[in-house]
Amino acid sequence: MCAVTIYQGNELLMKDVAEYEYSSLTKILTCFTMMGEKKEFFNVAFLHWSELKDKLTIS
Repeated sequence: MCAVTIYQGNELLMKDVAEYEYSSLTKILTCFTMMGEKKEFFNVAFLHWSELKDKLTIS
């Protein structure tokens, strides 16, 4: 479990993602709003990971 921040250009898309699971087949993010409310659950495997990884800041 770690914090993930997603930017598109200079625009902040998601901050403080609660769960980040990575494998060669599955990339799952559970996202929360800035207020801590659960916002979205999606499988990033459906996105182009090579494009998305440039927008991820993992800490």
